[in-house]
Amino acid sequence: MNLTREDVKRLGQRGEQPKKEPGDVLAVFVAGKLVNTLNATGWYWRKRQRWAKEWKERTAQALLETEWSSAISLNPYPPVVPKRVHFTLHVARLMDSDAWPGCVKPVRDALMPYVIHDDGPTSGHVFTYSQVKDGRRGVTVRARLRSVETP
Repeated sequence: MNLTREDVKRLGQRGEQPKKEPGDVLAVFVAGKLVNTLNATGWYWRKRQRWAKEWKERTAQALLETEWSSAISLNPYPPVVPKRVHFTLHVARLMDSDAWPGCVKPVRDALMPYVIHDDGPTSGHVFTYSQVKDGRRGVTVRARLRSVETP
């Protein structure tokens, strides 16, 4: 992760981080414009790679703001514990539901190894998505243990 001096000064000062709801082990907002890269014209491999890197860095910065730690001594919920991770996309224009996972793929990848250990089908983690048009741009990530889920 590459943080500039301005980024370090802004840590904890944005006030954009959501409050944890009962049962949440993580609630974090990652600001930025979401793009459906599957439909983006003129996006060659290097541009996609740069876009993904920027989102991963923003996600890591947001995790720092929430003081999330993957160290077992500091985190009672290690990455291997199965979690339900919900991504709420904050968009200016509503998208088709099949675009949601692709839009937040770099955010989901950045959660490894801090929040989850793997995002494959055998990892035990469940990923859900929704979107809201509320004037903000970015992604809210909420994680809760699968053992304390509510139906």
